[in-house]
Amino acid sequence: MENQTAALWNITQLADELGVHRNTVRKRLKASGVFPVDKKGNTPLYLMADAAKAVFAPEASGNGEFCGYDSPNSMSATERKHWFESERSRVQLEEDARRLIPAEDVAKGYAYFVKAIVNPLDNLPDKLEQKCGLSGEAIERVQAVVDAVREQMYLRAIQSGAELDGDDD
Repeated sequence: MENQTAALWNITQLADELGVHRNTVRKRLKASGVFPVDKKGNTPLYLMADAAKAVFAPEASGNGEFCGYDSPNSMSATERKHWFESERSRVQLEEDARRLIPAEDVAKGYAYFVKAIVNPLDNLPDKLEQKCGLSGEAIERVQAVVDAVREQMYLRAIQSGAELDGDDD
């Protein structure tokens, strides 16, 4: 029974643990239909799992969009300003810790990687002709295969880029 008592939380404890205001916890519990599972005196007690789901669940706004507890759309102007400032700080911290890499650096890394593969492929037919003495017909076949591989790499890169661009919408 003691184990179950430890899993029961009052609204103040939930607010402290979840990092939100008591009124927010109370409002979200009521809106989600989460009821106390027990009482200690006059204090209602909730299961943390149920309460956390209710507090952090996205809410449907009047226009059909969903917005969570930290959605800028559901904040006052002052809250929204503070939220965007905190997001800028978080992004800067991640950049400083090298956990967030600027897009230009990623693109340069991929370009270096592709050049490391494509340049040797371009030289492969010449090297095979010089070092292995392949016939002109065999060299043409190698060149056709190399061209096909390069074309596939290009098409897959374009396709991946299009998929990534589509994710931003």
